[in-house]
Amino acid sequence: MGSARARQRSLRGRVALWMVAAVSLSLALFTAAAYVVVRIEENVERGDAAVADAETRRQVFTALALAAPIGLALSIAGALWLSRRALAPVDRMIAAARNLTIQSLDRRIDVPERNDELHALAVALNDALDRLERGHRALAMFAADASHELRTPLAAICSELEVALRRPRSPDEWEQSARTSLDELHRLARVTDALLRFAQADAAPTPCVDDVELAGLVDDVTEMHASAARAAGVDLAARAPADVHVQGDADMLSTAVSNLVANAIRYTPRGGSITASVEVGDGAAHIHVDDTGSGLAPGELEAIFAPFARGARGKSADAAGLGLGL
Repeated sequence: MGSARARQRSLRGRVALWMVAAVSLSLALFTAAAYVVVRIEENVERGDAAVADAETRRQVFTALALAAPIGLALSIAGALWLSRRALAPVDRMIAAARNLTIQSLDRRIDVPERNDELHALAVALNDALDRLERGHRALAMFAADASHELRTPLAAICSELEVALRRPRSPDEWEQSARTSLDELHRLARVTDALLRFAQADAAPTPCVDDVELAGLVDDVTEMHASAARAAGVDLAARAPADVHVQGDADMLSTAVSNLVANAIRYTPRGGSITASVEVGDGAAHIHVDDTGSGLAPGELEAIFAPFARGARGKSADAAGLGLGL
C-alpha cells in the first residue's frame, strides 16, 4: 500500500516535499544555534554583569557566524541536489530527443515507471514520434510514387518522339505520334491536377462549407462519366432521393465521387453495371458507388486510400492508375 502511494505521488508533490525537507533542515539548524546562544547567556549571567554582556555578545556573534554560513551552504547544496534529482528524468528525455534524427525515428523515449507528469509527458512525446514516423514514411512513399507516375508519361513522350525522329515520316505517321504524345500529356496533366488537389486539401486551414444537394451532385458526376461508361461497355446509373442536403465542400465532394466512379469504370468488366446512390440514415447521408468488378481483398481496404495506392488486381489490370487517395 505504501509503495503504491509513492508510485502515484506526482512530480509536483515530490518537489514540494523535498523543498519542505530542505527548509525544515535550515530551521532546525537555526533553532539549535538559538538554543546554544540561550544556554550560553544563562551561564554567563551568573558572573560579572559587564563581563557577562561582552561575553554574551561575543558568544552570540560567534554562534550566528558559524550557523548562518553552514545553514546557507546546506540549503544551497540541498536545493541543488533536489533540483538535479527532480529534473534528472527531464534531462534524460531532452538527451533522448536531441539524439533523434530522420534515420532514427523508430527510437522512443524511455517511459518512467512512476505514474506522474513525466510519465504522461514521455507517453505524449512517444505518441507524437509515432505520428511523425508514420507521416515521414507516408511522405517518402508518396514522393517515390509521385515521381514514378510523373516520370512514366514523360518517358513515353520522349521515346515516341525519339523513334519518330529516327527517319522521315509521312503526315499520317506524325499525326499518330502526336496523338500518342498528346495522350501521355493528358495523363501527365491528370497526375499534376490530382497532386495539386491533394496539396490544396491537405494545406487548407479551414475547409470550404457549402450547402450541397447530393442528388444533383451524383447526377452531374454520372452524366460526366456517361460517355466513358458507354465506351467501356458498362451500365452507369444514379439513384438518389431528392432534397438531401449536407454541409461541405462541393468541389471536393464532386471530385471524390468522380474518382470512385472513374475507378469503377476502369475495373468493371464489359457488360457489368455501376450504381451511384445516396442513402439517408441515422442522421447522416451516405454516398455509395457499387459495381460488379472484381473487388478488393480484405487486407487492401485501408491501404487503397493512400495516394497512388492500388489493389493487387488493379495493378495487374491497369498500370496507369493514380489510386483512390488522389
